[in-house]
Amino acid sequence: MRLSRSLRSHVLKFLLAVALLDWLSARPSQAQVWPSAPDTPRIRYEGSFRKLDDGAKRASFWHRLLNVMVGAPPNYSMVRPFGISTDPQGRIIVVDTEQRMVHVLDYARHRYLHLAGNSKERFVSPIGVALDEHGDIFVTDSYLGKIFAFRPNGKFWRLLGDVRGEGMFKRPTGLAYDSQRHVFYLTDTLRDKIFVLDPEGRVLRSFGERGTEPGHFNYPVAIALYYDSLYVVDAMNFRVQVLDLKGTPLTQFGMPGDGSGSFAKPKSVALDSEGHVYVVDSLFEVVQVFDRNGRFLLAFGGTGTGPGQFELPTGIYIDPADRVYVSDSFNSRVQVFQYLKAAPDEPGEQ
Repeated sequence: MRLSRSLRSHVLKFLLAVALLDWLSARPSQAQVWPSAPDTPRIRYEGSFRKLDDGAKRASFWHRLLNVMVGAPPNYSMVRPFGISTDPQGRIIVVDTEQRMVHVLDYARHRYLHLAGNSKERFVSPIGVALDEHGDIFVTDSYLGKIFAFRPNGKFWRLLGDVRGEGMFKRPTGLAYDSQRHVFYLTDTLRDKIFVLDPEGRVLRSFGERGTEPGHFNYPVAIALYYDSLYVVDAMNFRVQVLDLKGTPLTQFGMPGDGSGSFAKPKSVALDSEGHVYVVDSLFEVVQVFDRNGRFLLAFGGTGTGPGQFELPTGIYIDPADRVYVSDSFNSRVQVFQYLKAAPDEPGEQ
């Protein structure tokens, strides 16, 4: 059957419009780097996303045309992103505390799914997320006092920390997984402790107590693992503590204040491939970067709604390619940055 001239014209205009949108969305944003010239850039702004149709990786023209013809996949827009991670498939997992769900965004295949708990119990206050080597997704719920575990396909698997329907933890928040030892490290903010769990949820040991001395905590809220060291955001002590895997204090850095290297409301921590420590401060609305000895190097961000600016940043995650994901909570988006390694002939840090 031949299309009429009018219909062919409308189809051609539609295809051209979609192609134009595809080309515009693929254009890189204006480069923004920290520190600014003449210093050598170390952090470069890459883009941001709120839902599956956003971000640097978008569906191809033909895939988007197919979506128009047969219907697009579900596409929730995040409201208050917090914890972030990525999985072995390259998907981005974002905890949304306001919507009480977890967004799983697969930009390469243009697929989306969301997690909201299980058939008997829904999320109330999801905060942190971590993945094991199989791609299973573990999400802390700070109100319920439990950890929800899901298979990579989104199917609910099990609860960790559930005791006859009640959560064994007071306020589970940050979560890190050790793929070498197959254990989780969990911050319990109200108990001022770090719990070490096996994948079945059994508590192997714990360490920490309320206080200001090394190894003591005052509302620990986040944790990151780097080789044999744990980096804990000790929020109300306004510091990051570095511990070995048994909980022995190694060093600490930070202090209350409003200058570089000090903290007002530290929320999350992550490390890049070279061991630089990134700390989100939601009151300063910046990410501060330190070397492994706690020496302040630079800060990026600032208050605002533009590219590279934040409104109450919360979570941070750095993937194996040194892409830095920051939950820009009150802007309802995740922003993506790239750590730029030093060139081979460029002097490194001492």
